[in-house]
Amino acid sequence: MNKISHQEIYAKRIYGAMEDIYNEWIHDDMGRKMMMKAFVLRILTMLTRHYKNSPKDSRQCQIKNEQMQRLQEVIAYVSECYDQKITLEDAAQKAYMNANYFSAFFKKVMGETFSHYLIKIRIYKARELILTGRYNVLEVSQMCGYNNISNFYRAYKKIFGKTPKDNEPQQ
Repeated sequence: MNKISHQEIYAKRIYGAMEDIYNEWIHDDMGRKMMMKAFVLRILTMLTRHYKNSPKDSRQCQIKNEQMQRLQEVIAYVSECYDQKITLEDAAQKAYMNANYFSAFFKKVMGETFSHYLIKIRIYKARELILTGRYNVLEVSQMCGYNNISNFYRAYKKIFGKTPKDNEPQQ
């Protein structure tokens, strides 16, 4: 498992170090970059201590890497063609799998369904475009593969908790 329970002592220490990094980042004190690096190293040390390498852990990492490599072409395809119609069958074909097997494999490896992953990629790209202020919401939705503005609004709100209009830069 690649999560630390919030009840574990390391979680509280890591959270504290992350807060320290944020505080260094927002204040422009002398040596802030060095302090931020020190906190990152502290977090890495805590993670290393928490997840000591055992043969079982290293085998699991190797399996996970192999699985991710099988999905690498699909992930690249989605990143490049998010603005076009992409079906589960298209993605499965890129991974040289049948659609049913691909669907289960993708969820197991990525921790989410392929359709949710695709929506996330599109919506994050949409937010990026909206924040530039160069395009209106309708243009952005179409640029990100949405033909239906209602679906775009619904997906955007589900991921960010607010509508695309709420993220538009103020004129």
